[in-house]
Amino acid sequence: VLERTVHVPLDLVGPGGAGSPVASDTPVELVDLYPTFLELGGAAPAAGMPGQSLLGGSLDGEGESVAYVEFGDMLALREGDDLLTFRAYTPNLTALDPALTDRLEFESVDAEKYSLFRVNEDPLQGRNLVHHEWETTLRCRSRLAAIRRGVGAPPADSLRPERIQELRRHAREGYW
Repeated sequence: VLERTVHVPLDLVGPGGAGSPVASDTPVELVDLYPTFLELGGAAPAAGMPGQSLLGGSLDGEGESVAYVEFGDMLALREGDDLLTFRAYTPNLTALDPALTDRLEFESVDAEKYSLFRVNEDPLQGRNLVHHEWETTLRCRSRLAAIRRGVGAPPADSLRPERIQELRRHAREGYW
């Protein structure tokens, strides 16, 4: 997601190992592996399945590749060169807590909770572009919220209210 972090290589080799290598210069996620395996096997992905084949055969032409990350009380979306992060700044709030989705959707968009960077131009993330690139900020925020309500949503009905309160109370479980 970040240009300054370690990039983890992934090599997929099919039967016989023949064929030309395909390299992806765009962000990818683990959800991209399943559509890739389906394409390698000649199968069609189910409608609405998240992820895109890394081989390029099932790209939907929707725009640039997207990567979504959640950690602690922070959500991030990498779309092409743009990286938008949202941080709730709430102690012991986790990505498992539906309250994080509420904060994302209802907090005002300001440079305290939101950050927008062009990671290729500013790899050390020194210049927050939230107020300088307002349309990009709002577009990325809308996409981030859609992912958080969709494939990135906390598992429905898997956390009882008591368990959510327990996560909030105990720091050892609360952040990650």
